[in-house]
Amino acid sequence: MAEAIIASVGFRHPQWDAHYYPDDIPDDWKLAYFANEFGACLLTADDIHTCAAYLADIVEDLPTTFQLFLEVPSLPMPTLPPSLLSQIRGMVMPASLAASAAGQDTIAALGLPVGLRSLDAMALDGAIGKLPP
Repeated sequence: MAEAIIASVGFRHPQWDAHYYPDDIPDDWKLAYFANEFGACLLTADDIHTCAAYLADIVEDLPTTFQLFLEVPSLPMPTLPPSLLSQIRGMVMPASLAASAAGQDTIAALGLPVGLRSLDAMALDGAIGKLPP
């Protein structure tokens, strides 16, 4: 049976600082705070680059039911610590990247479910045929 997971795209938004997060919360606590209220988050490339110094440390503070997904907008991907990578449940990448040899290598190496992002139906069609079953 198929499962639909609703996730936020990122957890660091200026609007959320003004209306969601407490005024005094440090940046490195925001994902854990968010994870106690919601079930899933797509870590954007910006999240990963900006928060790399502490992301690996905070995965221990996340509820075990919280699901993390990884945005892979381009390659090479940033190096992810094993503690963070072990928490990633899937990835989202442009269809054109998923259809490329480098994208296929990344998909095979990570062994994670892949979501495709594209406004181009031809790119989606080309990528779908190359994804593992």
